Amino acid sequence: MVEKTCTECNKPSYSSNYQGEWIFPYCGIDMTKVPVNNEAYIDQVASNKE
Repeated sequence: MVEKTCTECNKPSYSSNYQGEWIFPYCGIDMTKVPVNNEAYIDQVASNKE
């Protein structure tokens, strides 16, 4: 599970997929390019694919 924090209202948003489009459910803004809060999770997923 990955988390992003809204750049407008500072509320968290969660997803099981860190890739692709990410529309924030509260504000409706596109947060696709906002980095995730837990990079360690992405590193773990990447290392499992090797």
